[in-house]
Amino acid sequence: EDTLRLAQAGALDLGAAADISSNILKGFRGDTAQLAKTVDVLAKAANSSNTNIQQLGDGMKFVAPVAAGLGVSLEETTAAVGALSDAGLQATLAGTGLRKILSNLENPTTKERKLLRDLGLTAEDVKVSQVGLATALQRLKDAGVDAGDALELFGDRGGPAATVLLDSIPRLREFTEQLDNSGGTAAEVSRIMDDNLNGALLRVKS
Repeated sequence: EDTLRLAQAGALDLGAAADISSNILKGFRGDTAQLAKTVDVLAKAANSSNTNIQQLGDGMKFVAPVAAGLGVSLEETTAAVGALSDAGLQATLAGTGLRKILSNLENPTTKERKLLRDLGLTAEDVKVSQVGLATALQRLKDAGVDAGDALELFGDRGGPAATVLLDSIPRLREFTEQLDNSGGTAAEVSRIMDDNLNGALLRVKS
C-alpha cells in the first residue's frame, strides 16, 4: 500500500515507485518497517520544494549511502536535496553536489584543511559525523565562507551546492523539522488526488 501511494503521489508506475523507495531504504540501511516513513518524507518533500519523486530518487541514490554512513538522517538529507532543488540544482546535480560536500567535510585534503585553518576552523569543527550537517554549514557560514572559498573547499561539483546551502541554513533546519513530522502525507496526497471525477471513474472501473 505504501508503494502504491508513492506511485500515485509521484505519477509513477508501480515498478518505478518500488525501485525508488527500495533504493533509498537500502541507502539509509533501513528495512521494510520504515517504508511508510520513507514514502511520507518523499511525498512531503515533493509537495514542498521544487522537485518531484523521480528527481528525489535520482539524487538520493548518489548521496544516501554517504549520508547514512555519516549519521545524517533521511529527513535532513532530503531537506538538503529539496533546498538545492529550489535553487535549480535538481536530481543528480543535487545528489552529487551534496555527496561532495559531505565527503570533503568529513575527510578534507591537506589543502582543504589549510583553507579551513585560514578561516579559523579545524577539520573537527566541521566534521559531519561529529557535529551534524546543519551545524557544520553554520560554522562555515559564521567563518565567512564565500563562493570562492566554497569552490576551493568543494570543487566545481560541490562548490555551487555549498553556496546554495550556506544561504539556505534556516530553510534546511525548518524543512528538516517539517519532514520529521510528515507522517500521513502520502495517504493525504492520495486522498486528494482521488477526490475527483477521474478517481471516481477509476473506482467504478475497478
